[in-house]
Amino acid sequence: MSYKLSWLVPGRVIDAVLPVISNDDALIQAFDIEINAMLDTASQPVNIILDVRFVQENPSTPSAMKMTYFKHRNTARLILIGMVGNPIMRFLVSIIGSGKGVQIKDFKTREEAQAYLASVEQL
Repeated sequence: MSYKLSWLVPGRVIDAVLPVISNDDALIQAFDIEINAMLDTASQPVNIILDVRFVQENPSTPSAMKMTYFKHRNTARLILIGMVGNPIMRFLVSIIGSGKGVQIKDFKTREEAQAYLASVEQL
């Protein structure tokens, strides 16, 4: 299974799902390139919903540290689904997101994530 990326709300919210096996450096690099391309097309800050519930094999730390989408000028916040049950992913995201000015929230379900997004954004 590969990752999935699409606009949940065009130009405002990206919906991303990482695959079960996410330790493939080429896959992580392709994900980063594609999500950055989507962010490049936005004319305003973008929220990213990132579903990691199915991830069983995490990206390597060096691979994760090379990702740049979270630093993109159009990234407003990362809304994660399923990181609560994945302590390694939680650690990687906290390291990557620290000091970058990106808000990070984690939820157990997609419904909780979307309810939070609706409460902070008028889409």
